[in-house]
Amino acid sequence: MDFKCRSVKISDIRLDSSVYSVNRCVANIIEPCFDKLELTPFAIELLLASSPLIGWESKSKTVHVFGNLRSLYLVSQLDNTQKVPVLLVPEKSISDPTIFSIQSTLLSLLNHSVDRRVLTDLISLFWQELDTSDNRGQLSPRFVSKSGLAEAAGINRRDFPRQTQYYHSKFMAYREADE
Repeated sequence: MDFKCRSVKISDIRLDSSVYSVNRCVANIIEPCFDKLELTPFAIELLLASSPLIGWESKSKTVHVFGNLRSLYLVSQLDNTQKVPVLLVPEKSISDPTIFSIQSTLLSLLNHSVDRRVLTDLISLFWQELDTSDNRGQLSPRFVSKSGLAEAAGINRRDFPRQTQYYHSKFMAYREADE
């Protein structure tokens, strides 16, 4: 695929009409999750940079989004005058935008899913690595305290390990060898 990344003003972004039903399904999953997190604009921009919208641009410069619909909900929480990253594809390069939308959503869910058994350990680990309330608060006011984070993430804070056990992966061993 021939993607070009561009910053696009939010007011110029529209949901492609062919993916309305897919977007409704995604919204049912996403809205309750992200609403509980109370993400800051900084956190939303960080998420959008790591998972930009995918769409095509019309002659009128309107961008019709049909991929990475999970990010579309985040875009709606920002000011319309802001610009966000969008991966643009030639209009006719995606034969079926609905199928593409479902495929990208499924892959996104699989890529971002974490086994619930290790989720608490991972959240605790990364929360501790953000060692100041300022670092945590940049993402959400609920992330400043461990109990606020646990409530927002839907996990029991009592399940957080007292001391996080670090797993030493082969990937990290290679990386550390390079340093």
